[in-house]
Amino acid sequence: MTAAARGGDVRRSALQAQTASAIEMLIMVPMRISNLVKLDVERNLVRPGRAGTMHIVIAAEVTKNRHQLDRALPEKSAALIEHYLQKFRPCLASSLSTVLFPGGHGLAKGSDNLGRQISCTIHSHTGMRIPTHLLRHVAVILFISAMRSS
Repeated sequence: MTAAARGGDVRRSALQAQTASAIEMLIMVPMRISNLVKLDVERNLVRPGRAGTMHIVIAAEVTKNRHQLDRALPEKSAALIEHYLQKFRPCLASSLSTVLFPGGHGLAKGSDNLGRQISCTIHSHTGMRIPTHLLRHVAVILFISAMRSS
């Protein structure tokens, strides 16, 4: 997100922020890429009463395992997503679109497209080739590591 905030080409910055937000969500709330690309700002991002909190809610009927997903994002993650929504997402879609990760014409970005965007970004910053489905496993490893540290 820092690279996106530096400015330059507005669309490129918005795409960098989109990618950073997608990676953050996949690590903090592990989900399939097919669910990630279908996230809707009004339907799936729930902001309960307390400022700075955000939940990702996905109905059971649209998940592969048929279990509802309802996870709170850490405050820093919620702030990153809010920053993307306020500053960068408007550069990618009209105000009529409610998809979180818009592609062309304000419609939801395709799984392959966002997946490639995420994998290429991870590779360019780390040198590692990590397909998006492995990010769920990375999230579990990070969670276990954090639990051992505390």
